[in-house]
Amino acid sequence: MYKYFILAGLIAVSACHKTPVTTPPPPAGPEMDYSNFNDTTIAFGKYFSGDPDHNGIKDFSFYTLLVGDPILQRDYRQYQLAVAFQTSLPVDSNEQTPLLAKNAVISAGSPSGYNWYNASDITLARKVIGSTEAPFWEGAWKNANHQYVAIQINRNNLLYYGWLEISFDTMAGKLIVHRGAVCKEAGKEAKAGL
Repeated sequence: MYKYFILAGLIAVSACHKTPVTTPPPPAGPEMDYSNFNDTTIAFGKYFSGDPDHNGIKDFSFYTLLVGDPILQRDYRQYQLAVAFQTSLPVDSNEQTPLLAKNAVISAGSPSGYNWYNASDITLARKVIGSTEAPFWEGAWKNANHQYVAIQINRNNLLYYGWLEISFDTMAGKLIVHRGAVCKEAGKEAKAGL
């Protein structure tokens, strides 16, 4: 009788063959043209320009600017981003561009609440140096750590979406430009960092 239980158990085990479930891979995004900016640092008084779509035309410049305010008796060490005529940034009514996280969608309608403007020049962050107060930082990008700036490039009336990856080191007073990418296909949405 014991042999029958063993035989029944072996038959039951062999009958329970499980077919592995496979999930299809996620759809591949559009092909991107990447630029490694080698963690270029922009200290106050320095600048850096780049051409992420590799067409020989500089699309953006990070630079610094000293602005004095005699009324408040303050100086501002501003860290700026300017884009060329053929390049646009998403800008809101406060003349700011959003900090994007990895995988954020960049397309004609996104980011929400912003409009694309070419030849833009925005202040990312600034160090405030007053005559009676300790220096401090202000601006949306002052704590950026591998955040993404959305860009749109117009080539022959076709729009290409991409991003620039940047960080701030407020202790050292430096902006860091890590890398960038632009979609190789016009009109296709890009995802920040991918």
